[in-house]
Amino acid sequence: MSKVVQEWIRKADSDWRTANLIWGAPEPNYDAVCFHTQQCVEKMMKALLISRQQVPPYTHNLISLDEFLQEVYTEWTAEPEDLQLLTLGATVYRYPGEDATADDAETCLRIAAQLRSLALSLLS
Repeated sequence: MSKVVQEWIRKADSDWRTANLIWGAPEPNYDAVCFHTQQCVEKMMKALLISRQQVPPYTHNLISLDEFLQEVYTEWTAEPEDLQLLTLGATVYRYPGEDATADDAETCLRIAAQLRSLALSLLS
């Protein structure tokens, strides 16, 4: 595995740990949990693309990244609804006007755990 891919995984793992630390706080910031789970999955998806000598597009839209990823990893599977919910963490929940709920945060953690695990298995 290249050093660049390892760096993307390291950054993704940092977001994963941060999301879980925030979730475990006495008063969790649900927006931040959703943001860091999205960031974790985005970085794992980009690590997968880079591992196949693809230049990932500059986007936070996980559905868009999924389209690129499916072209180079037939084993990659993700539900569009799950990717859309995670994408809200990097777009909508970061700004005033919309807030993530505890259910949103818990669901984002579950989805991110599954996709992170899949990405790590594909990279090994």
